[in-house]
Amino acid sequence: MKKLDRVIEQKNEYSSLKRQRIASLMEGGLDSYDVCHALFEEYYKYDIDSAYYYATKKVAIAKKKGNKKDYEESILNLADVYTLAGMYSEAKKAAESVSNHDAMYYHVLHALYSALQKSSALEDKEQEYHSKMCRYRDSLISSLPASDVGYVFALSEKLNEQGNFFEAIAILIEKKNDNSTPESSKPAIDFSLAVAYQGMGNRKMAETYYAMSAIADIQYCIRDYRSLHLLAYMLFEDGEMERAYKYISCAMEDFKNSNVKVRADEFYPLFSIITDAYQKEVNKKNSLLSLCLIILSVLLSLIVGISIKMVRQRERIKKSKDELDKSYSDLKIADEKLLEISLELQEAGKIKEEYLYRFMEYTGNYIDQLEKYRRGLYLTYKKFGEKMLAEELQKPFDIKEEIHKFYQSFDEAFLHLFPNFIQDVNSLLVPDYQLQPKADRLMNTELRILALIRLGVTDSVQMSHFLRVSLSTIYNYRTKLRNYSNCERAEFEERISKIGTINLK
Repeated sequence: MKKLDRVIEQKNEYSSLKRQRIASLMEGGLDSYDVCHALFEEYYKYDIDSAYYYATKKVAIAKKKGNKKDYEESILNLADVYTLAGMYSEAKKAAESVSNHDAMYYHVLHALYSALQKSSALEDKEQEYHSKMCRYRDSLISSLPASDVGYVFALSEKLNEQGNFFEAIAILIEKKNDNSTPESSKPAIDFSLAVAYQGMGNRKMAETYYAMSAIADIQYCIRDYRSLHLLAYMLFEDGEMERAYKYISCAMEDFKNSNVKVRADEFYPLFSIITDAYQKEVNKKNSLLSLCLIILSVLLSLIVGISIKMVRQRERIKKSKDELDKSYSDLKIADEKLLEISLELQEAGKIKEEYLYRFMEYTGNYIDQLEKYRRGLYLTYKKFGEKMLAEELQKPFDIKEEIHKFYQSFDEAFLHLFPNFIQDVNSLLVPDYQLQPKADRLMNTELRILALIRLGVTDSVQMSHFLRVSLSTIYNYRTKLRNYSNCERAEFEERISKIGTINLK
């Protein structure tokens, strides 16, 4: 981390060297395909507008010379730039115009559908894009030799997605230690290793490799990176607020300067979470400082007051009366606060009582099902023997129905406590965006997210685990709901948390 801190401080020096390389390349003349290709490589993931310019120059030069190979390579460069810019339809159209379906073609389409999947707020579309991304990734793996670094990247991504983290780490470390691996590829290898270690729960190794990847990204002047802002979020979770804020601010500066749009939906929520928490920490410290100043001022005032009271009896009596009036006012305020707390405790008690009953009911039903299942297995064994019992045990267990029952129980309990919740939520949304669950459901995913907020659960990671959806889906739903609210976006979730009066019957 200390090395990363030093590299961030020297970021302007690396940028200066980058500009010198670009200026030197431009001396070769912009009519040369090779010069334009080298400039495209320099600007790619550094300045997307300039990368687009040199990609179009490459297309024009290759077309003029009638070189089909260079022309299609340039078209794929252009498609890659469109993806980074968030112009997905243009990227798809450009890529599909190429006739040579080689590794570069599969790489571009894999990147395109990966971006589409992450940006989609609809579950069915997200699944469709994920399926296409996997298909093009498999085609990419099949089109490359096992020694190629692109093969290792694609395969490790697939292994990480499948949960085979140890296998992914093994092939990545082997490739990193291979002397033939280009130095420019090692930041991406470190990033993939960090993802694998994070997936297996080894936070220390994940943070180490994210830091190594971020160091190389900054040294190579790559502005479109993920390592630094993911590291910032992990440090935020560890409570290292100062360093997390420093890293996310650096990442935001580079992200804006690159003009890349493809990961905005992933980046901005993390930036907002960290900066808001950091600002609260700063405000807390400022409040503490202000409190100390107030206390000192009060002490000074008391000393002066006591001195005056000793000399002027009349002033002392008047001051005592004023303090008595103030005490009465404070007592009245405290009484109102106690009443408010009492109501909140009643609400909390009712919520605990309702969900404890639901938990006991759900657990009892589950025990009954287990007993029924056990008896069924025993009868199978008695009637048909061990072979049939083994076949019965090997049958997959479908938990979809159990999950449905669990959410049904949650919905019933919540709507029993807050019977007007759906109407109250819709009153906070614009008329064109009203939440209505399906006929066979009491609530949908968006309503459950808002229900969790009403119950005091505001952490997106906890919501993701409870609702069994991705973290990005939670962020997308919360952002969309704020966008469609008929009040200030910043006030929406606060107003949700205060919806309705609990049913205490």
